[in-house]
Amino acid sequence: MQLMLFLSFVISWALVNVASGINDVYIHGSLPETYEAVNDGSIVLKSLTFTKIRLFGKSLDLVSHIAFASRNASQGSSCEDTRVTESFPFVKQDEYFGDANIKLRELTKDEAAFFLCIRAWIINDRIDYLSNISLTWIYPFGPHNVSFKTTSSLMPIWLQVCLIICLFCLSGLFSGLNLGLMALDKTELKIIEFAGSPSERRYAKTIRPVREKGNFLLCTLLLGNVLVNNSLTILMDDLTGSGIYAVIGSTIGITALGEIMPQAVCSRYGLSIGAKTIWLTKIFMVITFPIAFPVSYILDKILGEELGQFYSREKLGVLIREQREHIVSCNKFLRKYTAPYF
Repeated sequence: MQLMLFLSFVISWALVNVASGINDVYIHGSLPETYEAVNDGSIVLKSLTFTKIRLFGKSLDLVSHIAFASRNASQGSSCEDTRVTESFPFVKQDEYFGDANIKLRELTKDEAAFFLCIRAWIINDRIDYLSNISLTWIYPFGPHNVSFKTTSSLMPIWLQVCLIICLFCLSGLFSGLNLGLMALDKTELKIIEFAGSPSERRYAKTIRPVREKGNFLLCTLLLGNVLVNNSLTILMDDLTGSGIYAVIGSTIGITALGEIMPQAVCSRYGLSIGAKTIWLTKIFMVITFPIAFPVSYILDKILGEELGQFYSREKLGVLIREQREHIVSCNKFLRKYTAPYF
């Protein structure tokens, strides 16, 4: 019997404390963990993306959920019929602040902004609060309710992923061609064109007209590489929603896929890769012409015409000595064949 009386007293005390402060639920402000901007007093969030938001106020331990309405009203007014989003659980840290993970859709043409709405314990009759306490959706702010707007991504996620993959490939191609094509000397290309294998002759004949415009080609490859790398960072930032993750992801990707691997491959197969992708190089030469050509023209005037590699008698002698083993092996190979074979 005494236990029952004690429990009754505890329950009554708790309800009285709830009754004394239930209608005083008030939110002073909100702070999203990440946001895009603040425009005209509205916090802009990325649509269809979960964002952690922290609310500060009074008696927030009485709030169970939050949602958003399409129009504002006075503090304490019901927003049961004006809610336009799903409800999100409110995690109470203490009486004065709590957190919620929200995800807002895009605004329609008829909606100016989203306004905060909370679900809290409300007492309809303080005299008979034991039977008139209920969870009700209300506006926690007055006329200066914090409003939220949304912004959409640059493009659908699947398209962003496809573009990022293509841009990584282009970044690697430009980086590799910058090393592979620019390492091909004009004199060396002429030698290959007349004395190389049939495939090498074909490749050299394809590349040489473009390689003759050395500074123009260099400016095109560098501009293309910079353009692609900057576009990658922008798309990664929009996809991840975090500048730090975008920088880390793009740096690792560009270093591994856009620098190390392509240059390792093109340093060995620059002639064949350059010839097979010459059409893409020409396209970018046309695209970057307004910037690349004037810069290359200035470089030509300042640095002079790019000359091929020439060898003096001493240099030619050193080159022959260095290639002696290959020349000897070639002689042994040619002795196996008679003149009619050729």
